[in-house]
Amino acid sequence: MILNSLYRLLGRLKGKNWRHNRIYPFDFRVKNTGKQEVQFVYQNQKVTFPKVSKLIHRFAGCNAHVLLSGPSIKTIEDPTRLNHAFCFAVNGSPAFFNEHHLTYDAYVVDDPRYIQQYAEQALQFAAQAQYVFLSYRSIYLLMKQGLNLNGLNIYVFDYRFMPFRQYRPTPIRPFFAHNLTEGLGKSDTIAHIVLQLAHGMAFNHVALFGLDLSMGGRFYNEANPAPQHLHDNWQKGIIEPFLLVRDAVQAGQWSVINCSPNSLLDANILPKCEPNAYLATIKPH
Repeated sequence: MILNSLYRLLGRLKGKNWRHNRIYPFDFRVKNTGKQEVQFVYQNQKVTFPKVSKLIHRFAGCNAHVLLSGPSIKTIEDPTRLNHAFCFAVNGSPAFFNEHHLTYDAYVVDDPRYIQQYAEQALQFAAQAQYVFLSYRSIYLLMKQGLNLNGLNIYVFDYRFMPFRQYRPTPIRPFFAHNLTEGLGKSDTIAHIVLQLAHGMAFNHVALFGLDLSMGGRFYNEANPAPQHLHDNWQKGIIEPFLLVRDAVQAGQWSVINCSPNSLLDANILPKCEPNAYLATIKPH
C-alpha cells in the first residue's frame, strides 16, 4: 500500500508524459523474456504470453470478418455466412455468435469499462477463441480481479503512446501500426485496434460489421450500459485514425469495407456495403 502510494507520487513528480503509468500499481511487473514473450507478475500470479509480433504475416492472403457491437448487425439475415472467413469478435460481440451457435476465431477485448463490469464473461468468451488479443492494460485488469489466464491462447501488445513504465512519446497523434513490433495506436473505437492486428497479420481483405459509430447503444443487453463517448472527440478519436486506415487501403496494401450502410463514418473514408448483399457474395474459405 505504501509502495503504491509512493509510486503514484513518483508519477506526479515525473510529469504528465509519465502519468499514464499510474493505472498500474507498483507490484504489477512486466518482463520481456527475449523470446518475443512477455511475463506478467501480480499478486502472486505469474503468466507468460507471446507478443502479437509472433503472428506477423501469419494470415497472408486471407479474408477476415470483424463483428463489432453496433445494433446494425441485427439486420444480418444469414449469420452463418460470417463463418465464411476468419472471424474477429470484440468485447461483448461474441454473444451474437453464441446466440446463433456459430464460432469465432479471434477475440479482442480492450474496453476497461467492459472488463471491469464483465470480466468473467470476457474470460468465457476468450476461452472459445483460438486467438485472444489483450493489451498490457487488459491483462492487468483481469489479473486484478484474480482471474486465471492460463490455458488461453493470448497474444499481447502495448500502446504506442502509452508505453508501460516509459515516458509517453510526444506529441500524441493518431497512429496506425504498419508493423506489429512498434506498439498499437489507440482511438475511440476498438475497430482501430482490430484493423491494426489484421493488417499486421497480412489479411488481404477485411469486412467490418456493426461499425455504426452512433449513440444508439450496443446490440446486446447490458445490465449497466457503459457510456458511449464517440462524439466527445470525433475528429481526433474517430476520423483521423480511420483516415490512416484509408491511406493504407489506398496504398494498395489491403482492402477494408464497412458493412454498416448507415454508419456515421463517411463512405469516402471506407466504402460502405449492405451487409446481406456483401455476405451473399462470399464463398466458404
